[in-house]
Amino acid sequence: MKVHMDRSLCNRWIAGCESCFGVRVEKGEFLLDGCVLEVEDEDQSDEIVCYIKDRDGEDKVLTITKENQAEAFDSWQQLLAKQMAES
Repeated sequence: MKVHMDRSLCNRWIAGCESCFGVRVEKGEFLLDGCVLEVEDEDQSDEIVCYIKDRDGEDKVLTITKENQAEAFDSWQQLLAKQMAES
């Protein structure tokens, strides 16, 4: 699944954003509302790749797998920082 997001379209503060994102990860569905602009799920893969236009103007890519799903649920920002440090 590929999810395209633009955080500048949502006015949630970061704790609210983390909570909203966590619910989406837990349910395994990213509905088109808030910051979610587009969802592509043709491949029916277990992997979720989030393309995030963040409020700092940067484009970020977060990859969620079965192995790191719990981390994504807890904090997408911490998981993103971890993935960026590993690359």
